[in-house]
Parts: sequence; C-alpha cells; structure tokens
Amino acid sequence: MADVTHLRTVYKKLTASLEENGRLSWLTSEMKILENPDTYFIPPENAWKRIKTRNNKPRFLAILREIAAWRENQAHLQDIPRNRILRDEALLEIASNPPKSAEKLSHVRGIGKKFAEGKMGAGLLAAVAQGQAVPDEDCPVVAQKKPPVKGLGPLTELLKVLLKLKCEENGVAQKLICNSAELEKIAADSNADVPALHGWRYEVFGKDALALKEGKIAFTIKDNNIQVIDLP
Repeated sequence: MADVTHLRTVYKKLTASLEENGRLSWLTSEMKILENPDTYFIPPENAWKRIKTRNNKPRFLAILREIAAWRENQAHLQDIPRNRILRDEALLEIASNPPKSAEKLSHVRGIGKKFAEGKMGAGLLAAVAQGQAVPDEDCPVVAQKKPPVKGLGPLTELLKVLLKLKCEENGVAQKLICNSAELEKIAADSNADVPALHGWRYEVFGKDALALKEGKIAFTIKDNNIQVIDLP
C-alpha cells in the first residue's frame, strides 16, 4: 500500500507544474505512444533483430530468425516474457551449433531434458530445421556500417554541446530528447527519422540542431558561459 500512497499527491503536483509551464501537451504526446499497443508489438519474423550478436553469417542468422520467431509466438500464446521461454544466450548457442535431436537440444545451457523431449522441444527443433532449409539467397544479410563521413565527429560533438545547453535551459533530461546514436544520425542526415526531429523535442532541440547545421546559429562565450547566438 505504501507503494501508491503518495502517488495521488505526486500526480496533482506534477500536473499543476506541467500546466503552469505549458507542457501538458508533451505528456499527452508521450502517453499516446505508451498507450498504443503497436509500441509493444514485435512482428515475430523481426524478433531476431533485438538479439545482440557479432556473428553475421547468413546461415546463423537464418536459424536465429526462425527460432526467435518461434520463441516470440510462444511468448504471445502463453502470455509470458520471452526470456521465460528461452534466454537469448540459449538461442545464440542453438543457432551456432544447431541440434538435430532432443538429446542434443538438452545439452544446450538452460534447456532441461523435460523441455527438450516435450512439445516445446519438438517445436524448437522444427524451427531449427526450418532455418537450415532456408535457401542461401533468402538468408538474412546484415548491412555493413558505412565508414563515418569526414567531419561528422566534430559536428556530432557540437550537437552534444547544443543538446546540453537546450536541456539545461528547458529543465529537461538529455536522455529524454536524444541519445548519442541519434545525434550521429542528425549530424549525417537533416531528415533523419529520430524523435528529436518531431513534436515537442523538435521545438526544444531539433529546430536549433538543424539551424546549427545550416550555419544559422553559432556558439559564443560570455562570462565563462557558452551561449547560442543567431547569425545574420
């Protein structure tokens, strides 16, 4: 009960603060995202993309795609977290050394004999076989990262300075506006599909980020503080 005792008071104070500084629309925008079921739905065929791996071999990825999709479907059917079905580490081990029998499957770390010899094990082995049967030309291929554009590093650093300034000015945490990977995308492409270039984040930071790239604003130092100035 103590977990929620003070939430009503907190809600009233936060709401009053948001109304006072004209940011209630920010909250409404964020809540629409959180309340949208699509925010949490991952197409089973894309579930493998969430798993971190350094192995980019097409056949490995084909098997990983199939068994990750199988796990995602099982998680939906049983209405439990995907890691309760199998952990990522187990999927990676299976994709690296595909088992062909329940006995071999039971040797995978985190998989017991009961699981391997049961209905779940049979379904998982079928998914492994399906991944092995994918034609070579249909196996997933991970696109190689393009070499960084010359001058992108310094520009990204300037955007970081601007982000810090704008967040301090508006009393907003930097991580709510933009992360390092998104800053790099903005530095490379003014039309990058990142949250910072849409909605209230655009008003706080994105608009000035593009202005900085276009040479419309600059930095100066006054009284030992960095300031943003408009350029003619």
